[in-house]
Amino acid sequence: MADIMLSWRFDVDSTIRWLVEQASLWRSDQAGNAIFADLRHRGALLPEVKDSLAAFAAWRRQDAADNEPDHNPKAPIGAEMLSEAATHQRRTLAALIEGTCDAPACFQTGQDRLRTALDKDIRSASLADVAAELAALAEEAGVRDWLQRVSRLIWADKLGIDNVTLEIRLIWSPVPASATIFGSFILLPVSSQEMERTTWKQAILGVVVHEFGHWCVSRLPRRDRVCLTNTILAAGLPNRYHFNLVEEAIHTAIGNILFVRDKFGESALRPVVYGYESQSDYPYAIDSLSREVAPEIDRLLDPESGSTFGDAVATVLRHQRDVLPPKPIHFTRIGLLVTNNASAQRLFKGLFPAMRRWEIGEGDLNLLMSFPDAPHLPRWFLWVGALTDLPANIPQDMAAAAQSACHAGFNAWCATRMAKTQAHAFDAVVWAASVPDMREVLIKLHQATGLPTVSNPLTLHYQLAAKA
Repeated sequence: MADIMLSWRFDVDSTIRWLVEQASLWRSDQAGNAIFADLRHRGALLPEVKDSLAAFAAWRRQDAADNEPDHNPKAPIGAEMLSEAATHQRRTLAALIEGTCDAPACFQTGQDRLRTALDKDIRSASLADVAAELAALAEEAGVRDWLQRVSRLIWADKLGIDNVTLEIRLIWSPVPASATIFGSFILLPVSSQEMERTTWKQAILGVVVHEFGHWCVSRLPRRDRVCLTNTILAAGLPNRYHFNLVEEAIHTAIGNILFVRDKFGESALRPVVYGYESQSDYPYAIDSLSREVAPEIDRLLDPESGSTFGDAVATVLRHQRDVLPPKPIHFTRIGLLVTNNASAQRLFKGLFPAMRRWEIGEGDLNLLMSFPDAPHLPRWFLWVGALTDLPANIPQDMAAAAQSACHAGFNAWCATRMAKTQAHAFDAVVWAASVPDMREVLIKLHQATGLPTVSNPLTLHYQLAAKA
């Protein structure tokens, strides 16, 4: 079994280099880049910074075109359905972060300008202290023991890797961003929004376990990877643009669910353990699959089970059809969303991409009710919590149906209507007793096939029974 050592540190240089790469918008799928938007809002994107970013983006695109002729960010990456260790894109980004890449002068210019503009924000985050706190928490929580269990499951102790030194490199980010593993270091963006969460440090340790799983898979022999890829392709890919969905579900189950729950309790789990991917056919695929397979993956992690990574892949594929049924997907143009719960808002936005959206809080209900009837402006109402607190101007038939569902022992209820009037301003009303219940009922609504009709104006989509 591999002996795994961890080191934690905060690195300003890596932060600045990563920000330049991310904010350059060099990939066609970065049009809505939140980092670029936030830096612009902070006033950090001065004209000379924008010029440097544009020049660097042109260099990045040309580099990809020269070295990856079939480069297409919207197509599955490579022929394998697992994490790859040595794509040109990954090597280039790692070299840029490390400062060993032969990048053009504009890359350095962009770094210098951003470093000056963001110096105060970065220093105020005190991430060097955070790195020390995370290192202590990781030791206390036994992260290394969990990493050994992950390596045993994936490698089955057959690769002859005895010693692994893994560096967790914290970087400052203006917005929440995903962790990535390059070579032997994990790049871990930390934002102020992230640090406002009460269990964010526990969640970060789960991310480390998750990313280490990717690193282990990327080092499997090619014959094993090809065999697993063929197994995955035979079962079918539910999300066209996320090529390693099965692998993500496994690592999410291990790191973001099983490790966090085992070390910090159920309350440390986040409402969404893997962010919804609104561009995909099943935005909730990885989040839901990981929850479903977690109990079985837990058994596979037992060293006495003799299980392999192939067993974990087979487990996900066995549950895939049940968790992601082949039903028509219901997308909708969301005009107005009213909710009393920020988590419900995030869940909804991840599941229902919109051509237009205006979200207002429950305190603005009177404003909503004063709007003229507009068929092109769908209106949704999400409520989490006690039904006794429902606003008085919710349509009476919907409110009454929700109350009946509650009295019947259900934890959630959803209905939609064909046409709205001034008295019935909402197209859909969704009630749930808790955020996890709201997550489940919104996923069911996403799969709904019985949309409202003229003859059946109020359609009950789903009732979530209370768990025993």
